[in-house]
Amino acid sequence: MTALAVRVAFAVLSHIQFGDAPEYLDFANRIANGHLGPYKNDMLFVRAPGYPYFIAIVWLLTGSHSQVAVKLVQALVGTGTCFYIYRMARLIGASSAGALIALAGGAFYPYLIYYTGVVGTESLFAFFVAAGTFHLANGLSRGGLDTRQFVYAGIYYALGNMIRPNLSTVYPLLALWLCYRYRHAPKQIVSIGLALAIPLLVVTLPWSIASVHAGLGFIWVTDGGGLWYWVGHNDAVARFYCADISPQELHALSQAMPNPVYAVARELPPVAQQSAYWRDALAWDRQHLDLWPCLLSSKLIAYWRLWVNPAAYDRSHILISLASVPVLPLAGFGLVRALRRGERALSMPVVIQIVTGTAVAMIFSTEIRYRVPVVDVLLMPFFGFACVSLAALWRRPSAI
Repeated sequence: MTALAVRVAFAVLSHIQFGDAPEYLDFANRIANGHLGPYKNDMLFVRAPGYPYFIAIVWLLTGSHSQVAVKLVQALVGTGTCFYIYRMARLIGASSAGALIALAGGAFYPYLIYYTGVVGTESLFAFFVAAGTFHLANGLSRGGLDTRQFVYAGIYYALGNMIRPNLSTVYPLLALWLCYRYRHAPKQIVSIGLALAIPLLVVTLPWSIASVHAGLGFIWVTDGGGLWYWVGHNDAVARFYCADISPQELHALSQAMPNPVYAVARELPPVAQQSAYWRDALAWDRQHLDLWPCLLSSKLIAYWRLWVNPAAYDRSHILISLASVPVLPLAGFGLVRALRRGERALSMPVVIQIVTGTAVAMIFSTEIRYRVPVVDVLLMPFFGFACVSLAALWRRPSAI
């Protein structure tokens, strides 16, 4: 109840204006007015429809176009995320105290509270990631025999993939691990695979087909084309990226400088825009291989930075980012300890999510907010587990 009260208060009192909010609201208005098809913005992004549909449904139920109503529902969703954090902590064998610490960490983690007051995908996506991962791990902890848990996981992952299409990238690596885990039980591999994959196909495929039919490209191509997105076809912006500037500064540079990739693509018919963008952006990548190491390392730092760049963010962002300084290292310790103890049902899916989330962020542009719904949320149960383990080590060094 405290987690809900904090989020409700913040949702009502906050007046945060997020950069992508106008697009989500515009998409939701289109849906409310009966235009249900795919949406492409001015930067040639094919937006996933899940979050705009969420907004439109909230508006339909409340009979208004209130952003506060959207944030209040996000407060409920965020509280549900805390519930799943607690259940995941119990699943890895954390004591009641450890699970409560994990719950408190999720309930009061400033990042998770902050995104409740933002018209953005973070709160909803974090819930689906946490719920899907819990049910997957719950099914695996029962020997892979509880198909119902895998169906739940598949549904949550599929819905999450409509919020942010990143979850589709988890499936290949997850499939390899499941094939290894159940290499002596092929029937289990098939049943788990179908339970996870069918909901994803049912939810995603129709929108992908509609998006392609409209000449917009695949639904999961949400960040335009090309490996470096903001840098596009512009050498100057690419080299600025290597100077460790903030995402906001980089975005401002990309807007101020001419970008031939977008300029050329916009002059073409809609059906040809995305293919032209991909062709030119990938050609730029091939011609600038010398920048790859610098770009990759810059994005890796931007994704895993424990605190934001003080020169580019206001005081509130700096303060809320400080919470991750103790949480992530302790959670990493808890994850390693769980793996050493042989706990794989939750630990390995979390590792896979971390690896794929980092890879996706490094392919396109990255900010800390891309990390929070995937990494921080899934590491919170291990944070509680680590706190109790360290307390045991303090009392009895042989405990670890």
